[in-house]
Amino acid sequence: PSWIFRRLYLNLPGQPDSAAFDAEMIESCVVEGRKVIPPQSSDDNPRQAFCDLSGGGGDDATLGIAHARNGIAVLDLLIDQGPRIGRTFSPDETVKKFAEILRQYNLSEVTGDSYAAQWPVKAFEKHGITYRPADLNRSQIYASFEPLLNSGQVELLDHPKLTQQLIGLMRKGEKIDHAGGEHDDHANAAAGALVLVTQRELPTLYQVKLHGL
Repeated sequence: PSWIFRRLYLNLPGQPDSAAFDAEMIESCVVEGRKVIPPQSSDDNPRQAFCDLSGGGGDDATLGIAHARNGIAVLDLLIDQGPRIGRTFSPDETVKKFAEILRQYNLSEVTGDSYAAQWPVKAFEKHGITYRPADLNRSQIYASFEPLLNSGQVELLDHPKLTQQLIGLMRKGEKIDHAGGEHDDHANAAAGALVLVTQRELPTLYQVKLHGL
């Protein structure tokens, strides 16, 4: 299969047999050469932000920001904590960095999972940002992202790590998750922001795509 060949011989992201999403569809939604959409580029379009935090270990802490435009969910920004010191980084410094970016995009709140109980709420609050626990868990976010992806209603950044992680997601029974030893922090932040902006800014479109009407 082409994806096994890509993985083994071209050192490109390969797709597992139980892949959750179609790799060609993922790549078709990537806007080639677009690394970020600056804050001033779409000020008339409301944005939503989603973060996947980490305690500073092997996983990255990531922040995704998206907006809706002409019925399309567009990923503006996907960023992680930045360089590590050894194999770790400071969660508090990461929250400070993310808060500064959120303010640049005129955002005063961010959504994320229930990581570390109330720590994210208090950590972002120090920087004037409201942290809201997500209504959906990680697997539910991916399930909600799937119909948007398959219908071509998303624009993804040209971000190799994001593409690789999305291609590598697997179905495990009724759940969607990353393979053992792999990561999905960038995929989770991006999908979370895109699903969030679709639910809040394009609710009618979201319901149509989700239910296949």
